[in-house]
Amino acid sequence: MHVKAARRQPLGVLIPLMFILTACSNSPNSVAQTPSASPVLTPYTTPTGAVTETQEAVEAPTSAVPESTATPFSHTIAAGETLVGLAERYGITLEALLAANPGVDARFLSVGLEINIPESDGSGVASDALATPSALPLDLTEPICYATTAGELWCFVLVENTQKALVDTVAGRVHLLDKDGVILSSAQAITPINAFEVGEAMPLVGYWQTPPAGWASAQGQLLSAYVAAEPQERYFASSVSNEETTIADNGRSAKLSGAVELPEGATPSLIWVLGIAYDAQGRVLGVRRWESDGDDKEFEFYVYSLGGEIVRVELLSEARP
Repeated sequence: MHVKAARRQPLGVLIPLMFILTACSNSPNSVAQTPSASPVLTPYTTPTGAVTETQEAVEAPTSAVPESTATPFSHTIAAGETLVGLAERYGITLEALLAANPGVDARFLSVGLEINIPESDGSGVASDALATPSALPLDLTEPICYATTAGELWCFVLVENTQKALVDTVAGRVHLLDKDGVILSSAQAITPINAFEVGEAMPLVGYWQTPPAGWASAQGQLLSAYVAAEPQERYFASSVSNEETTIADNGRSAKLSGAVELPEGATPSLIWVLGIAYDAQGRVLGVRRWESDGDDKEFEFYVYSLGGEIVRVELLSEARP
């Protein structure tokens, strides 16, 4: 999306907020991702990155880890759960879980929703009948991580859609490694909105409430990314107009406003606008998502920095029937 020239104005003390989308009851964009364990590396990994300066963040929910199973059954979504996490916990591939639940949006899981868990042989590989193609080789940057005063850790891996079509279902992991390159812990990571238009970039976000002691670097991994099937049925064409970005004098926050433009006669059930804050080196400093049930198309919200000074903000939009 286009970004207008920013101007600075004084603001008071602001608390940075980050949003990774997990299952929730009342506010689907206000909870943080829980860490995962036992990572498995794939060819699509990034170079390692280092931690930067300290800020505050929000607390992540926890959820029980179910036993793996060898037979198909259903699972009821609880607060804080993601499809990435459920695939790992039940010993199946994310691709198989998505194929078994074609109408389920991985970024908008409702508490109480029942999903199908496909058969697993216990090896972590789902049956061939449910397998889908491997993740597209999108461009990933090295992670940039921010420790907080509360002892938490946030890591961003910027992903760019280098394909020639709209891409969605983008998810992955962020790994924390020791000085010898051994993985100490991994966090599930997901993009704040679904649809990647051609040439757009947005971050995968990993979160640790308590990162492991002795970690020295971070590495990103892409688990899923697919060309959207029949995107005209999943998304309305949307764009941001009249956007205005006002960056605070200290560079730690930015006020964003504008409107979402849709095709004539479109009646969306959900509109999302994502603000991504960058520093002068093009590193992600923070993200925040605004949402509407479709009636309100004019937005105003703030995005906050977890690290240095914000110099620009990019706005992306998504609208669904």
